[in-house]
Amino acid sequence: MLIISAPLSISTGFTYITYATFCIPWAYVAFSLAEYILVGLNSLFYFMLIYELPGASLKIHLSDVHYVQDV
Repeated sequence: MLIISAPLSISTGFTYITYATFCIPWAYVAFSLAEYILVGLNSLFYFMLIYELPGASLKIHLSDVHYVQDV
């Protein structure tokens, strides 16, 4: 996964700057595809963590929400 995700991560920076500077449509398409692939690889990484550790579970905990009042 590292062999795939490292070049994709580097390419996102390059393609986004290319799109923002020169407005080249293919650069934004390449950026978007790389981002979608990276999200999938990230999900696969966490799935592999749960798969390889028997009896492990993934718990998502939301802490209390605190609001800051305007002064």
